[in-house]
Amino acid sequence: MLPQKKCITLGLLFGLLALFLGFQFKTPTSVIGESNPSILGRIPSVIDGWSGKDLCEEGMKNVFVVEDFTYFKPLVRTYTNLGGQQIVLIALEDLKGYQTSIHDPRFCYESRGWDILAVEDKTIALYGRTVAVKKLIYVNHQGTEKKMDLFAYKVGSKIVTSDFALRLAHIANRIRALFARKTDNLIYVSVSSSLKNQQAELVEKEETRLMQEILNSLFVQTKKGESYYPPLVKTVIVPFTGS
Repeated sequence: MLPQKKCITLGLLFGLLALFLGFQFKTPTSVIGESNPSILGRIPSVIDGWSGKDLCEEGMKNVFVVEDFTYFKPLVRTYTNLGGQQIVLIALEDLKGYQTSIHDPRFCYESRGWDILAVEDKTIALYGRTVAVKKLIYVNHQGTEKKMDLFAYKVGSKIVTSDFALRLAHIANRIRALFARKTDNLIYVSVSSSLKNQQAELVEKEETRLMQEILNSLFVQTKKGESYYPPLVKTVIVPFTGS
C-alpha cells in the first residue's frame, strides 16, 4: 500500500475510534442543569380528591433496584382518596435518555414472583388528543394478591407503550448526545392498585382519571407548539397543537 493511502486509512480508523469513544463517554446536555431540569416535579401531589405521599429515597432504591440516582429522577407516590382507596404512582425519569434501567415492567414483575394474567391496550383522553397506555393485570404465585397497572413511556412529546419504540428512543438519544444535542425526556410512568376486595371496573376508572392528569402534567407549551402542559384548573382547556 502506498504511504499516502496508509495515512488516509489510518486517519479513517482513528476517526472512527474517536467517534466510538465519544459515543460511549460523552455526557449529554440534558443531564441535570438549569436549561434541562427534571420535569417530574410537575406532577401534582393533590389530584381531584386524591392526596399523595412520597416514598423516601432509600425506599425508592428498593423499588427500582437502583443504587445511584445521579442520572435518574425517581418518584414513588401513594395517592389516597377520602374513601381510603390507594393508587401508587411509580415514575422514573432517565436524565440521559438512553439507560436500560427503564424497560418493560413485566420483566421485573415476573422475576419478583408475579404472573401476568392479562395485557391490553387502553386508550385514554388527554387535553386535545388521545393516547394509548398498557393495562396489566397480574397475580402473585400464591394467588393471594392481584393488581392492576396502567403504564406508558413519555418520549419527548410522544406517549409510547412498546419496548421497540423505547429502544428506538434510546438509540436516537445516544446519537443526539454524541453530537451534544438536547436529548428527549424519557420517563416511565405507571399507576398501580390492588384488586383485593375491589371491583376491577372501579379501580380501572380511578386509575384512568389519575393517569390522565399525570400525563397531562408532563407536557409543556413550547414556542413551536410541540406539546402542551395545561394549568391545573379543570375549567381551562387549550387544544393540543403538537403532531
